[in-house]
Amino acid sequence: VLTMDLHTPQVQGYFDVPVDNITAEPAFRDWIKELHLNEAVLVTPNPEDRDCIIYDDIADTCVSIVKTAEFLKQQGAKRVFCMATHGLFSRESLQMCEDSPIDQFVVTDTIDQHENMEHYPKLHTVDVSHLFAEAIRRVHNNEPLLKLFKL
Repeated sequence: VLTMDLHTPQVQGYFDVPVDNITAEPAFRDWIKELHLNEAVLVTPNPEDRDCIIYDDIADTCVSIVKTAEFLKQQGAKRVFCMATHGLFSRESLQMCEDSPIDQFVVTDTIDQHENMEHYPKLHTVDVSHLFAEAIRRVHNNEPLLKLFKL
């Protein structure tokens, strides 16, 4: 079984077959590079005049993400970007994000977002199919997955 960014590693223990958990980090890293941000920070006690990036593994209700974005803007953040591996987006979470100070919200394509992106301009996706393809190739050839995630 091949998974991506399990919420907790203990989930692997529920399987009776080998489980490999890969991360979306390389896809997000590429997306961040394309933004050409100056002095961006993932988390900082002083976001003033900086581009800030919030990361979560699952975007579901988005309450804490929006509250964090609001706090960062109140503290003087220049722009706020959000990333989540899995864009679950329950209830009114996408509208809440759209109405928030979040500048862009990017999720992987582990859950289809095409319809959502038509209605919510702040929402973007990054493709992770190449990560799964390479992980499958490595598992098939008994090669380590660790090399997938080296910077």
